[in-house]
Amino acid sequence: MRETEGYRPQLELLTDMFPSRAAITVTECQAVLGLDRRTLLADREFPARKIGNKYTIPLTELARWLTRRS
Repeated sequence: MRETEGYRPQLELLTDMFPSRAAITVTECQAVLGLDRRTLLADREFPARKIGNKYTIPLTELARWLTRRS
């Protein structure tokens, strides 16, 4: 599978913002993107994964989602 154009720079930016992390919380994602929690979770393509009672967003999937949105 080919990477979407802009995926690598987006992933690098996210890993620079969150070093040594594979996933972030919805709250952190809200702060970075400037979008409301309900807006993010209402998007069926948003890569949130529910673990227990909390959502996590893998950085690799978030980078893919961001490149598809632009």
